Amino acid sequence: MVYADGPGGSGRYWTVTVGVAPRRQAAPTRGFCVETTTIGWRTLQHFTPTPLRWTGDRDRDSRPEFVLWDSFALKWNDPVADFALMAWVYEFDGRSTLAIDWAMSRAVARELVAAYRNPLRDASAGVAAVRAEAARELESFAEDRCAQPMDGAR
Repeated sequence: MVYADGPGGSGRYWTVTVGVAPRRQAAPTRGFCVETTTIGWRTLQHFTPTPLRWTGDRDRDSRPEFVLWDSFALKWNDPVADFALMAWVYEFDGRSTLAIDWAMSRAVARELVAAYRNPLRDASAGVAAVRAEAARELESFAEDRCAQPMDGAR
């Protein structure tokens, strides 16, 4: 079960509450809450589905995955940098635990790359450059060309 409250403020902040219920029970027995930002939506603008979905059956196994939308700065040392949107896909492992699924997260990144590469009508050269940079950064992750996680997880 996922409840997303937002977006709020100039950073498009969300408070996302995730609850995990035992099989065949309606009430969650454990859960967590996370804050995230979708400010990267400003550079993306056109993406399907709209609004962003926080759950979905990404691997078509008839069980929904949790999708955590987040944003990242395109320039690390710039406090007013432009941001891009990213999604991290988590799968329920059957033991009341969510685990990141790298393959599904990379698949969403590929969808975002395509959306960022789709030109916006009447976009300025600056906006086009930001979108191109976002596509390059996301493609690096999608194609597994960025640094590997410390624990070797893929």
